[in-house]
Order: sequence, then C-alpha cells, then structure tokens
Amino acid sequence: MERIDGEPMMVDMVAAACYVASSPARVIQGDGALADHHSVPDYHDFAASMARLVLFRVRIEKCDGEMMTMVVYGTKVVLLGATVCGLVSSGVGVSLSRGLRGSFVVRSVPVGKTPQALAVDPNTGRVFVANGDSNTVSVLDARTGAVIRTTPVGQTPQAVAVDRVTGRAFVVNSSSNTVSVLAASTGRVVRTVAVGKEPVDVATDEVSHRAFVISDVADTVSVLDTRTGAVIRSVRVGAAPRDLAVDPGVNRVFVLDSGTAAPNATDVPRNPVSMLDARTGAVLRTFLVGQIGMVTPGGLAVDDRTHHLFVANSDSNNVMMVDTRTGTVLRTLPIAQSIYIATAPRAHHAFVLTANTAALTVVDTRTGMIVRSTTIPSTPLQAAVDDQRGRVVITSDDLKTGAHRVSMVDARTGTLLHAAPAAMSPAEVVIDAGTARAFVDETDANAVVVLDTGV
Repeated sequence: MERIDGEPMMVDMVAAACYVASSPARVIQGDGALADHHSVPDYHDFAASMARLVLFRVRIEKCDGEMMTMVVYGTKVVLLGATVCGLVSSGVGVSLSRGLRGSFVVRSVPVGKTPQALAVDPNTGRVFVANGDSNTVSVLDARTGAVIRTTPVGQTPQAVAVDRVTGRAFVVNSSSNTVSVLAASTGRVVRTVAVGKEPVDVATDEVSHRAFVISDVADTVSVLDTRTGAVIRSVRVGAAPRDLAVDPGVNRVFVLDSGTAAPNATDVPRNPVSMLDARTGAVLRTFLVGQIGMVTPGGLAVDDRTHHLFVANSDSNNVMMVDTRTGTVLRTLPIAQSIYIATAPRAHHAFVLTANTAALTVVDTRTGMIVRSTTIPSTPLQAAVDDQRGRVVITSDDLKTGAHRVSMVDARTGTLLHAAPAAMSPAEVVIDAGTARAFVDETDANAVVVLDTGV
C-alpha cells in the first residue's frame, strides 16, 4: 500500500475499521455509538458501530502514538492526519482513493434560527443571511465569515437579493407581506414596504434599478425602485409564482408559475412563464414550458451574455433553452428529472443538477448542446458557480443514508475536487468570487459554512 503522510483520504468503512484495529487503539473522543468505545478490539466490532451512524467525527489514538481523526458519512470514511503504511490482511477487500485533497472548509459560523436564504454584495464584502425563524438577517464579513451585525426584519424572512449598484439588500418577509430594504454597507433597515400576500422570492435588475418580488398567494409581481425602495407597481401573473430570473442586458424578467395549462384538452398540462419588461413591469407575453412537479427557486437560470434562459422541466424530463429577447423556445434537451440550474456566463456553461441519477450535466449556453455529464456522490440540492476560478459548489443529500454533503467540482473537467460532510441540511449556496469564498446555509444547524473555492 502506498504511504501517504498527512493527506486526507477517502476509504470505505471496512477498510477504515481494518486499519484502526490493526493494532491496539482507543477512542479518545467520539459521537453516538462510538462514544462508549474505549478500545477497538476488532474491525468487525468497529465497523458495526460505524454502520449505525450516518455522520460522525471520532478521534483515535493508536498504540504507537499516532493520532488521527475520522469523518464518516454514509459508507465512506475520510482519514485526516493519518499515516497509512498498510492495512491488515483479513480477507477483506480494501478500496483506497486519493479523491480528496486538503480541506476547503474554512469555518462554520453560528447565525440566527433556520437560515434559509443568502445573498452576497461583492462591493461591500458583505453576506446577508435570512434567518426564517429568528426574524433577523445576519450580516457576515465575506472575507472572514465573521458576523458583523444582526438586524431585525419582518416575520419569516425567506429570500434576499442585492443590488450592487444602489448598495441595497432586499429581504422578503413572507409572513409579514413586506420587504425590508437594507443598506448593504451597514446592514441597517432603511425602509420597509408592503407587497403582495406571501412573497416568496426576489431578484434585482441592476441596469433598470428594479427589484421584483413574487407573491405566491396574491399571484403578483411587485416592482420596486432599488434606489428608493418604493413600490412602483404590482402586476398580476399566473397562479402561484414560485421562481424568477432576470436578463438585464435585454430588460427582461421571467416568472415561473406553479399552476399548469394546456393548449387543448388532449395535451399534457405544462407550466407557464410570464415575460415582463424590466423597466415598466408590463407583461409582454406568456409562453408554456414543460411540466414541472414542484416549482422551487433554481429551476430558471439566465446566461446574460448569450441571452438564453434555461428551464428545468423535472416531470417532462428535459431542459428548455429560450431566447430571452423573444421568449421563443430554441432547443429542448433530454435531461431527466432536472431540478436546479446554475450558469457560468464567462465560460458559456449551464450546470444542470438531476435528481434521479445524482448527476451534474454541463450544457453549452451558446448552442444548447450537452457537453458532458458527471456523476456526483449523492442527490444534489443546489449549486453555485465561481466563474472566475472554474469551480462549482454543490449541496446534496444521500436519500438512502440521510447523510448531507458539500462538494466542489472542476467546472471544466467535471472532476470532483473536494467533498465534506455537512452537519445538517445544507440548503442554499452562494459564492463571492472576489474573496474566493462560498457560503452554505445549514438550516437545521443554524449555521453558515464558509468554503474556500480557491483551493
């Protein structure tokens, strides 16, 4: 076996158990079932203990004084700080790979209760975290991850967006039917405005100086002036709008509705998209895309260089590419159960997450052709792209074991660069390319994990 000093490695659970039990060892710090182990008599006993856990960290001391930390998620084990000279021969097949190099986890930062939305302002170096059950926004320093201030807002903040040009952050308070307008430089509330009933998401257009707030129950889009925070108008769209995307280069806003429609009685119902003029808020046209089971944010994504909109039609098992200037569907790609799309305009790539195959499919945003598809470790949830460094950060859950994970993939090759277990329920992820930092909100852990995208 190759000797690897001090480098993190991923091995299977039995291999790790074999190694630990290859000479007398004791557990000096452990979680869950392993907390009661004061010695490791054999690998069968140790593996059985590990198999009862989904995620844990354990500190091991070997008889020769070697110290090591093991991080277990699912059936995989990461050995940290270990010197591996060999594994005992016990008739057990051992799988060892050097898939993980170093650590890209910088720190975990406690925030308010149930963080569920994030936004970055690269101009001020601030990260805004909407804490749904605390009715607050945590303002973080993008470079260090430190919490600078905590700002009270309305009830159940669940979405946030930033206008870098006007220096304002817009926080959607779902239960208050309001939007809190914050000064991005200080994190202080400068204005609170009323919008439609149960607002669920917000996006900004920094060219037209507009913010667009979709309200699920009111079936409306509230158009705000990002310089003053004032509501300019309210526009009715389709039933239960849940997602939106903006192409500032052509002054277009796209709103995806949860309600379905069919051209005639024999057609399969499909979801409508409303196309708005970003300057006036007027609805220019409505067109049908595919069938989408549960509409959630992330199913729409724009490449503002090619002026193409990508729509994840999960139940139709395809992705549509739409001309943002006209609303015309240009191409339909056979990508099954697509659930989330992130774009990298500089690289002309769209990254499509699929649920059934746990895959990352790369699409050329100029042609709409599929470039490659890469299998990822577990069922993906969301993704964000560091277009400057060519990195994709993905949050995921293993549906079989319940383990949570954050991974980083090379955007050009699809190679898995780093992976780390997440404590609980990783949800949204955003990236600040200026500081080479990614931020992941762990909803159930009331924390934000800071990652280094430059490693």
